Amino acid sequence: MQTNSIRYNYLDLAKGIGILFVVIGHTGIPLLLSKWIWSFHMPLFFFISGILFDKSRYPNLLLLLKRRIKTLIIPYLFFTIFVFSLAVIIKSSLIDTSYSQLYLGWDSIALWFLPILFLTEIFFYITIHFLRYRKYLFGVILVFSFIGYILYKLKIHYPFKFEVVFIALFFYGIGYLYGNSIILYFKTKSFKIKLFYLILLFSITLFVSIILDIRLDLAFNVLGNYVISIPLALLGVIYIIFFSTFIYDYNIKVLNNILLYLGRNTLVILSLHQIITVGLISIFENFELNKYISSFTRQSLLWILLLLCIYIFNKYLPLLIGRKNTLK
Repeated sequence: MQTNSIRYNYLDLAKGIGILFVVIGHTGIPLLLSKWIWSFHMPLFFFISGILFDKSRYPNLLLLLKRRIKTLIIPYLFFTIFVFSLAVIIKSSLIDTSYSQLYLGWDSIALWFLPILFLTEIFFYITIHFLRYRKYLFGVILVFSFIGYILYKLKIHYPFKFEVVFIALFFYGIGYLYGNSIILYFKTKSFKIKLFYLILLFSITLFVSIILDIRLDLAFNVLGNYVISIPLALLGVIYIIFFSTFIYDYNIKVLNNILLYLGRNTLVILSLHQIITVGLISIFENFELNKYISSFTRQSLLWILLLLCIYIFNKYLPLLIGRKNTLK
């Protein structure tokens, strides 16, 4: 049975893959790959958060609120003001700089995820607190997903994308209920069986997302065909969890180290990758470069700047990303 530290490494690897897909998905990629990534990449983060949730660490709701305000809301407020200010300076049509973005929630920046995760965790805590029997939890989160789907079909939207919380609760709850069992199940299989699962899940998710044109866009509560898109998202999430477990256990060092680092710094990457991308696009518009050279150079500079930002925040501004002050 894996220790918690190993389990956290599995999940950090999965987060690393997920945040890599988020960045790739926002920087222009072939349509076929885009369809595959968008079919599951945001549910993955809610699923992982559900696996990591431990109610015993929070004897009451107030403790959870205090913790999540530090780790989610304070970073959200800081990065919202920071990114909005830069967007106003850059004046790009790629980012909406209307003031409604500040009090209704972002439409053009991935920062929308932070308050939704905050609300999801609060609602989930309340749900399991009042739900006497764990065996009923699946039914409850399934009802939540139906509510989210109805809101999608009726095109109902609330401030800060509150409507997304219902479908997020489903993926969060599935992670909470079954995430650890999924990891343990995969670990017990032989190398050949593991490889078979990886090939099978990749093939199914890629084929279905392309052929049926599936796009699960949680930023706008776009859920597609419920009976196809939700199971497909879960299969995609399971594939990434399996793949992360596989590459960690078989010690693919360079890949592991890169993905672990990304997975442990998702907040900074999530918050800044789009504004940096837009800034680079604005700069490179002034140069007549071959589009492939321009794209490669911008992508390289994007990751260099992101790594620099990660270092600065971890070293000098940890409180703004929900971490302890390392300078004390």
